Amino acid sequence: MTKVTRRDFLSRSSALLATGTAVATLTACASDASEGMEPQGQADDSDRPRKDYTLKAHWLEKKLDGTPVKLRAWNGTVPGPLLKARPGDRLNIKVVNNLTPYDSSGWDGNHNVPHDLNSTNLHLHGLEVVPHLFEPVGTTDATAEMIVIPPEGGSKQYNFQIPDDQPPGLFWYHPHKHGSTVVQAVSGMAGGILIEGDIDEVPEIKAAKDNIIVVQDIGLFPTDNPDKDGEGTYIYEPKQNAIWQTFGGNVTIYNPKTGKPEPTKLKGGFTTGDYALRYFLLNGEPFYKEVHNQKDPTSPIGTQIDSGVPTYKMKQGEVARFRILNANSDDVMPIYLQSHDLHLIGMDGVNLPKLKTLPALPSGAPNTAYQLLLAPANRGEFLVKAISKPGIYELRQAPQSLQFLNSDGRLLARIEVTSETDDMALPASLPIQRRHFPLTPDSEVSRIRYVTFGMQFPGQANPVVGIDFLINNAQYDERSISYVVDTGETEDWIIGSPGHPNHPPDHSTPGHQDNTEGHPFHIHVNSFEVIGEADLAPDGTVTNEVRYAPDEVLIQDTIWVPMGKQVRIRNTFKEWTGKSVFHCHILPHEDTGMMQNFLILDADKNGGHGGHGKG
Repeated sequence: MTKVTRRDFLSRSSALLATGTAVATLTACASDASEGMEPQGQADDSDRPRKDYTLKAHWLEKKLDGTPVKLRAWNGTVPGPLLKARPGDRLNIKVVNNLTPYDSSGWDGNHNVPHDLNSTNLHLHGLEVVPHLFEPVGTTDATAEMIVIPPEGGSKQYNFQIPDDQPPGLFWYHPHKHGSTVVQAVSGMAGGILIEGDIDEVPEIKAAKDNIIVVQDIGLFPTDNPDKDGEGTYIYEPKQNAIWQTFGGNVTIYNPKTGKPEPTKLKGGFTTGDYALRYFLLNGEPFYKEVHNQKDPTSPIGTQIDSGVPTYKMKQGEVARFRILNANSDDVMPIYLQSHDLHLIGMDGVNLPKLKTLPALPSGAPNTAYQLLLAPANRGEFLVKAISKPGIYELRQAPQSLQFLNSDGRLLARIEVTSETDDMALPASLPIQRRHFPLTPDSEVSRIRYVTFGMQFPGQANPVVGIDFLINNAQYDERSISYVVDTGETEDWIIGSPGHPNHPPDHSTPGHQDNTEGHPFHIHVNSFEVIGEADLAPDGTVTNEVRYAPDEVLIQDTIWVPMGKQVRIRNTFKEWTGKSVFHCHILPHEDTGMMQNFLILDADKNGGHGGHGKG
């Protein structure tokens, strides 16, 4: 196989990139958000430092750009409050669900049909902690059901031991109850987690201003219940089985007797496409909005909201640190900063052994060019050293048309370089994160598995939603285990998104060979090495297979797989056992079937015979 750089791959894929959102310095939480949020620095029975938090889910009524909206929020803020801890801490989080009941009496029991929209649970995305989606936390029962915290005061106490070698960085939390994940996340229920540690003590990084950025999209429809929500209010609480049709600009409900979706007079429905109105927020402030475009339904009409665009002032030669969380439900963010290099610290909370410089785009670069790609759920951490020319430089998101919805380019933030100077240094090296470095050699790989994303329209397995979202040609089944793995084992997983938009070849297999967009792959519990990629044809033919050079390998927990590509990742399953999941992190896809379970067993107790599951 040919060795190429990761940048070569991403540059070749630039035409496939999808839209994203933006950035702004994380503001201090409001007083109502601080309730129960002060961590207690006491020790528990194991004499570990302990951080205790309470997260309360509430409805939040406010205005976005003058529009009255009703959101779901943690502790009264969007994004939710920033949680902080350190490697080795006990992180204890009590979740209280104060949302109102939701009527799912019309639900037929298919878990891949959105339902029970105001029941919730909690996922700590990227933290390498015990599996915690199924009851009880850490269970190895293959038939265990997902944790459900009911509305009107339901609660659950989560207790996590953060590993001593957990890399410090930016992580995040959001609901993960199948069938309601996206409705809650795209209503505001997400927030950051900051693990502090050795990377923060590097002198050159410690001296830099730290800008933590949370990006979210908020999807909305006019209320169908103005007596309850208020006339003119926008909300995302569709009636059970109501589906928003992007191409029709209307709401339908599937009739099982006729086998067809039938029109309604409803204004809002569950969507796997666009919204009547969608805001993009930078740490809670709207900076961009989209409205449905009836003339061209896959190209929403976008408008910049300049009042939400932040400005960062920097002296010439000054170094600043930026940490960006893409908490969007479905938008990929290809970003670039005019005239400036980005010095990449790492991805998804795991720093590299040394900075990797992503050069500034040259003059005349195509408008789809970018420096750093952030798929939904990715976190990018980088340093910027201001150039020696005063002026205003724009941090922008490049336009793209890979995903179902086209996305225009947009302004994320401004960097104002002043006439003052402060020649700060960049670090020559970074702490080695021993949990993931050195990289795992090929000789330790025990197995290769294949994970293939797929879509099918119109839906055969999921006629209520009207489109099928699949992994390995199957929808999610809560009581099914796709793979069984052992602790300590290393496996290579090849993640594919084959497809041919609109016109699959006659000989291609229906379903998983018919993608019309790429997908971000995410696996819980352990981060992975991203080690290679290849082109993948609709019929499964693999060409142009390449392997990244060791200094191009990134450690991630989410990786963007463009349509027509496959990506090779290397998983080592570390100390935690339990039932967990992997899935597409386009949340409407995940919630309607694009997810699978896997089981991690103790190698000593299991005899080292992982892999007896499917596949």
